[in-house]
Amino acid sequence: MEYEAEKNYGEATMEAVENFDGFNWNNLNERDDYIKLAKNYISFPEGLKQFINKKYGEICGIPESELHAFIEEHSRQRGVDLHKQTIGNWLSSDEKKKGSPQGCSDSRTRKNMYKLCFALDFTVKETEEFFGKVYLERPYDSRNVEEAVYLFCMNNHYTFGKAEELIRLIDAGNPSGKENASTITKTQVLRSEILKLKNESDFLAYMDVNRNNFGIKNHTAGRYYIKLLEDAKKMTRVTSNTKLLDKIYGREKEVIQEDSKAAKEDSKAAKEDSKATIKKNSFFLDIVKMNFPQKKQLSDIKLGKASYDTIRKALILLKFYSFFMHVGEDHSEDDREQFYQETDDMLSECGYWPLYPRNPYDWIFMYCAACSHDLQNRYLEISQPLEELKDIMTNMLDF
Repeated sequence: MEYEAEKNYGEATMEAVENFDGFNWNNLNERDDYIKLAKNYISFPEGLKQFINKKYGEICGIPESELHAFIEEHSRQRGVDLHKQTIGNWLSSDEKKKGSPQGCSDSRTRKNMYKLCFALDFTVKETEEFFGKVYLERPYDSRNVEEAVYLFCMNNHYTFGKAEELIRLIDAGNPSGKENASTITKTQVLRSEILKLKNESDFLAYMDVNRNNFGIKNHTAGRYYIKLLEDAKKMTRVTSNTKLLDKIYGREKEVIQEDSKAAKEDSKAAKEDSKATIKKNSFFLDIVKMNFPQKKQLSDIKLGKASYDTIRKALILLKFYSFFMHVGEDHSEDDREQFYQETDDMLSECGYWPLYPRNPYDWIFMYCAACSHDLQNRYLEISQPLEELKDIMTNMLDF
């Protein structure tokens, strides 16, 4: 089995993949040293510079000293209002040193990212790649009215000003009463239909008729999340999120049968008690620690309050756990490739970017999955993917 995504990996991304098998397994500090260094992953300033040069740099590239003025001039030409300080923040190398979350500052809101993509005249494909590989966030939530408008406008080469105008028209519009009774269950179907629309009047009519299909948050991702969560609990023989996370992260001393008398007596306390918290001195980058799946994050998903990043991270964690629990201890390299492919298919169907080795969160799970082969050269206690994740978590979580 061959992992299709690797065919599109660049040199830096392939180097991140090759590091899965390049460590000295007699000294796991090498693995931990790789995980904690921001320079091993993509940073927002670095990624932005690469994308600009890929589109506009031609042979020699654009000097770093001219990038600020370049973005400023393109935003002026395209009628996008971008402040000098905002552009400066995007190009600052300080963020890379801190390993900061890509969307942590006010300058990196989703709307500002779309404004940047409009200013640079990115296509739909380029915008999706920029969001997935540099902003490390979900591109185009087609069920969100604003982002559906951005998708339509970028696909038809309309300006950001036109997008703002269409958003105002939709917000102020009077429903025609021709609402479509059918619900589009897959977000990617909604995306595909929007991409077929070629003029403003057809788009506005589509948004009117299908208004019941917008404003629904994480429709497809929610279904995957519930299925994976139930599957993981069933295999682990627990009913609470807390005990499931304890099992995944290696906090529990032994598997507790929740239908036992002792478990029933302690069930209330067990559900309330979760001592697995992120260490204040953890060497993990901030973007890994941000929204890392814990009790609160799973609760936010259930309540419909979770961010795109929270849901994506939970989906990857639960998919990893369920997949390798099903596989058992008899692994092969094919299992590694199959996990990558199945996870990519799931994420793509939910509208998220596939696994990306230069995303430090993704790298951890891709690396752990790579522990499913070549067992004869590794210590038994760390040779299994699930056990490897637990070993890594001991450096991140307080138990």
